[in-house]
Amino acid sequence: MGLWFLFSVLLIGIFMLLRHLFRQKEKKYKNVIKSREDQLKVKDSELQEKDSENLHLKEKLLKTKSGKDKLKDNLEKYRKENKRLQEVVKKKRKQWSDARKSRNVSNHSGKKGSGKPKGAQGGGLKNPDSKEINYTRHWYLDSCPECNESLQNVNSFDHHDHFIF
Repeated sequence: MGLWFLFSVLLIGIFMLLRHLFRQKEKKYKNVIKSREDQLKVKDSELQEKDSENLHLKEKLLKTKSGKDKLKDNLEKYRKENKRLQEVVKKKRKQWSDARKSRNVSNHSGKKGSGKPKGAQGGGLKNPDSKEINYTRHWYLDSCPECNESLQNVNSFDHHDHFIF
């Protein structure tokens, strides 16, 4: 009886030890599973944030593309209008040049034109001698009178002779 009792106590002890070891392993697995679930939740929330950000960026991209398409359409409209206006201007210029070619500039009304008759000696005032000039005034030009270019670095001047008769 004593051996059977020791043997049964030993078996019970072994079963309890194995049960304790299995429970410890089960707790470790539960902890690992719980930590993995927490990690998955964090990853899932990050992915949701990324998805919402991606959706926002896609909306922006669509708005930009639609704006780009609108700009292209407007540009095409402006180019067509510009081409049409250039053609109108070409036609007007052609009309003006044709009108100048066919315009009759001779005097048909029979009135005498102003000025001296053809072949007559020219009239007008002669330039006086330098002795007759009372004074000469010089002034400096800021820009060319013909082409309006700046004359800042050029020492250019014009003059005016004043004389009294």
